[in-house]
Amino acid sequence: MCEYLKQVDIKKETNRQKIAFEKISLYEKHLYPYLRKTFKTRTKEAENIEQKINYRLQRNCSEFRYLTNKIEKPNEKFSEINEKPKSTISKKEIEEFKVQKNFYYFEKPKDTIKAYVVMSDGKWENLLPDKTFCKMEYKWISENEYELVFIESNNEFMSDFSAKGDKYVHKVLSKENGFYNISITTEKQNNFTKFKMYYE
Repeated sequence: MCEYLKQVDIKKETNRQKIAFEKISLYEKHLYPYLRKTFKTRTKEAENIEQKINYRLQRNCSEFRYLTNKIEKPNEKFSEINEKPKSTISKKEIEEFKVQKNFYYFEKPKDTIKAYVVMSDGKWENLLPDKTFCKMEYKWISENEYELVFIESNNEFMSDFSAKGDKYVHKVLSKENGFYNISITTEKQNNFTKFKMYYE
């Protein structure tokens, strides 16, 4: 499915209606034939597989993520960056980050409900607003970057988006008043997402 989007050069398309049409074509040509062959009727299991494929494509295929962001309004709390951002954080500030254990961020554009993160002894534990969790391991791989490895989650989106062993790199860009600017990238991807991680 990702190869199809590369062939049609979806990233050069800017018309929202044409992009939406390409998504329909993508599903009709590649996804729905598989689902019809595997499941004779529309079932909950088929819907779950379609959702999981959708989320995995968002993670692993930059062309599909571009298509999705053009059709759906992207999360304003998380901004897409095409080039690897530079870090301006000082050594003193990064050391302060490393001893800080409790953080939080906001998942949605107008959210006032916090998603909490605890980073301690190589473990990353995420408590989400719907009371679900996400667990990962982390290790520092450079002065201002740490690698997260997905372990498990009972959150529907996170458990479909990530598989056990999936890796993400967080780069600490800067320290501001009450928060750190962080960039995220997945392994083998050249797309970066920037968000704010607040500290208390």
